[in-house]
Amino acid sequence: SLRSEDEIKHFQEEMLSVCMDFNFTYKKNLMIYTTEKLYQDIFSGSKFDNNNIVVENLKFKPLMMDASRWHFWQYKTDGTVPGIPMPTCKLVYTNTPEDFINYMAHTK
Repeated sequence: SLRSEDEIKHFQEEMLSVCMDFNFTYKKNLMIYTTEKLYQDIFSGSKFDNNNIVVENLKFKPLMMDASRWHFWQYKTDGTVPGIPMPTCKLVYTNTPEDFINYMAHTK
């Protein structure tokens, strides 16, 4: 766990570097998987706006102050998908079905 402001700042700088390298290499934005607490402590704010945010909360819908910035909410870890022999995560997209179609069209 990150304890000091310096550790948080260093982690943010390293993570931004990873995000930029990923974008440069693959021409896609990185998907960041996080908890609400870590999101508030590390990823909230404009530095990570270009990345896709998945928030994990297995009990409640995320109630983050800047909820418009996260894209997916993981609410389950024991989902099933035909043809996949192991449990899968279940996620909810935060916007409308039309927004999801547009989102998928731009992330291929």
